[in-house]
Amino acid sequence: KEDKKIVEKKDRKVVDGDAKEDKKIVEKKDRKVVDGDAKEDKKIVEKKEEKPAVAKEAADVEKVEEKKAETKEAKVEVKTDTEPKEKEEVAPVVAEAKTTAPKVLIVYYSMYGHIEKMTESVAKGAKEAGAEVTIKRIPETLSEEVLKKMGAKDKLEEHKEATPDDLAQADAILFGIPTRFGMAAAQVKALLDQTGGLWQKGALMGKLAGVYVSTGTQNGGQETTMWTFLTQFVHHGMIFVPIGYSNEGLQNMNEPKGGSPYGAGCLAGPSGKRPPSALELEIAEHQGKYTAGIATKMLKNKQA
Repeated sequence: KEDKKIVEKKDRKVVDGDAKEDKKIVEKKDRKVVDGDAKEDKKIVEKKEEKPAVAKEAADVEKVEEKKAETKEAKVEVKTDTEPKEKEEVAPVVAEAKTTAPKVLIVYYSMYGHIEKMTESVAKGAKEAGAEVTIKRIPETLSEEVLKKMGAKDKLEEHKEATPDDLAQADAILFGIPTRFGMAAAQVKALLDQTGGLWQKGALMGKLAGVYVSTGTQNGGQETTMWTFLTQFVHHGMIFVPIGYSNEGLQNMNEPKGGSPYGAGCLAGPSGKRPPSALELEIAEHQGKYTAGIATKMLKNKQA
């Protein structure tokens, strides 16, 4: 009996041991299965989570590439529009230097209207040459009573009286002078006598100067009136511009006329009733154009 009990206990232990081992094995298997399933589930979840992130990243990359492509196309379009065609010749842009028009001042004295008429032609020529022209009348020094007795013509009010300061503002000055015994009229000399202040400053140095005259006869002082006036230019350092024989009319021997290589001129006649001829006015216009042309060249040289 005792042995039987011992055997039964041993059998039970064996059975219990086997059961426990089997249970342990089963539990281990279950844990493995559970752990495996959990790992698999975790991997699936991670994959699911990765997929949206990857998709989002791919979408972002795709958008960036699209933007790059659009930018590149825009650049190509702009470049295509701005580039000249192969066969078209693109003219180079050259900035032309602008030359300021020379300021030409015409100052004159006229008692009977001859120099006044000549002045219009001189101004016309200077304007045609592109000059900025100003006409000023030299102030009268004689009284109204004396002028009336002499039969003087009324002055043109549109031409304002000249002052010494007007001379300083010009690039070139043309003086219209009637003769008085082979020299300039006193009224003209009176204006120049007021330029002492300009002389001290050297305000007229280097300015161009020219003269046109009126005399009673051909030998009444056409040249002497001009060359005796040159002393005014010399003392002020001005540059005298004679016309030489630059106009063919000066060599015309078919009619009486004024003018010389010094400058234009007209003949008033012994009684002062002869108006300037067409030829004399032509030479006067030429002098205005000729002087303005030289003034323009001088300005260009200064601005170069």
